[in-house]
Amino acid sequence: MTSGVADSRDVLARHLADHPDRLLLAERTDWDQARITSARDAVLLVRDTGQGDVLMSRGDAAGVGDLLDAEARLRRSVGAGAALWLSAPRTLDVPAAVLDVLRLTPFSHWDWMWTQEPPAAPVLPDGVTLRSLERRPDAPAAREVLRLTNPRSTADPEGPDEAFWYGAELDGRLVGAFGARRELGRGAHGFSWHLHGLGVLEDVRGLGIGRALTAALAREGLAAGADWISLGLYAENDGARRLYRRAGFTVGAEMRSYGPATATRPLR
Repeated sequence: MTSGVADSRDVLARHLADHPDRLLLAERTDWDQARITSARDAVLLVRDTGQGDVLMSRGDAAGVGDLLDAEARLRRSVGAGAALWLSAPRTLDVPAAVLDVLRLTPFSHWDWMWTQEPPAAPVLPDGVTLRSLERRPDAPAAREVLRLTNPRSTADPEGPDEAFWYGAELDGRLVGAFGARRELGRGAHGFSWHLHGLGVLEDVRGLGIGRALTAALAREGLAAGADWISLGLYAENDGARRLYRRAGFTVGAEMRSYGPATATRPLR
């Protein structure tokens, strides 16, 4: 087992060299100051946000279980406070004793999907047009679409890392929106896009607008040079999974998240 803040980058770099993991590659700078432990083809990253620790674990479920047990013992011995969030492989049932120490409860099951192949050009229903959304002028309308259709989303068209947003319009009305934030990719200069905030108004669902927005945004990102395009979805959302599979996305991670009992939205 390896640990320590000072060598966190080396620990993560070694893990990624042995286990190329696009989910961690995309967010690797988020963990530069993390405390990282690794064992048995698994890694546990613990980041202090100032409001509580965020824990991310990846790799072999048994190895993750061992790392979480060790983390719980460490936190118990030093009287560490409650954690803010934990994400772990869905194949692992995190023991109740560990969750008691972290003071977390199950929040959601989610999948991380990705593609590096451009989908077919979107086919639009009659009367529907797609256009890029401008950051400030179009943000209120996009937020309203998300409020009505995807209230648990943390996406924000004016967020600091936003790369691009598409909107779908019908009769001059914004009826759908989807955005992408820029994340890391391969090597020192590579980048990827993570799609988030898909929303289509209820009265126009079933027309293929969600699929058209997904295809357009993925094609835009790959044309801009992204190494891959990723997105996340709640595991129970079978309709969204079918939509994304038809657009060429494959599952890269199956995860389970744990948060405070009062949590109503996922932690970003």
